[in-house]
Amino acid sequence: MLIFDEIASLFIKEKRVDSYNEDLRILSKYLIQKGITDKTCKQFLQGMRTETIIESLDDYIEDSNIRSQARAYKYFSCIKEFFLWLTSEDIIENRSLVQEFGYTTSSHKSYQYKVNKFIDNHPILKKGKTYEPRGFKEIEDLIEYCDRKVLDDEATIRRALDTPKYFNKYRSALIIKLMILTGIKYEVIYSLMADCLDIKHNSIEINSFKIRLPYRLMDQFLRYEEILSKLGTDKKDRKLFVDINGKEISNKVGATHNFLKDATGNGDFNSLIKFTIIEMIKKGINESIIMEFTGVGATMYGECQNAVNSEYKLNQSRYLDSRIRRLEVYDLL
Repeated sequence: MLIFDEIASLFIKEKRVDSYNEDLRILSKYLIQKGITDKTCKQFLQGMRTETIIESLDDYIEDSNIRSQARAYKYFSCIKEFFLWLTSEDIIENRSLVQEFGYTTSSHKSYQYKVNKFIDNHPILKKGKTYEPRGFKEIEDLIEYCDRKVLDDEATIRRALDTPKYFNKYRSALIIKLMILTGIKYEVIYSLMADCLDIKHNSIEINSFKIRLPYRLMDQFLRYEEILSKLGTDKKDRKLFVDINGKEISNKVGATHNFLKDATGNGDFNSLIKFTIIEMIKKGINESIIMEFTGVGATMYGECQNAVNSEYKLNQSRYLDSRIRRLEVYDLL
């Protein structure tokens, strides 16, 4: 195994995202094509810039199954996360590339600007169907549905003790509410362990971030744990979300997707996640914190940021003025 593949395996193991395998295989093939060896690998990675990363995908678009813009964005998101990890782990030092990552999307020097331009202008890559973020009223109605029809419904709770269909409904409603609260991807939800739920302190730990849960949601999690306890499922060393038999759920979205579709007519998770991330951006939560906490890539974050920008476009001067007046130095001047 080449040293690059060893490093890539460590990254995938830490991030626990199997879909990164294919993206890093594309980069590995590119390095081999360039004649990069174990001896020159780190030096080459330290010299890579946005243009090189774009070239690494461009060479393989025609020879691969990559035809959609979404697939290309996924590649660029993975490679960005990979290089940030490489530098954070002191495996390589590439300040110039990290600086390109840090520029705002509107800057022509930024990684995201160059990636967007490449994807928009590529003759093969096609724009696929994307879902708009859900509106507040739709989210409000969905929460009410989860509570009234499932999580606080005594008949559903009783049936969840012996019927997989109703147990799955209860679990799915919890997953949906957690997704609305946090904006985390299904892959993150799937990987959560039971001990991330701190009942004593009314909190949950996700991707090393500990947040407090709303009291009603915490009560619903407690009821979920009580159901599992009555079914004989031990909390020790298990995933947070499991099947009625105590085994971990599939990493496919099936049951929860169907629940969401039944509740709203649209089973797309991304529209939920976008709603929450947009709300986070509006509250001034830092980009890197949002991405690290939720597990979303640069593509989805960029779509959410663009939505916020469009909403505030007519009020940019007022927004900037209000923020400047919050600076501590303002009153001194």
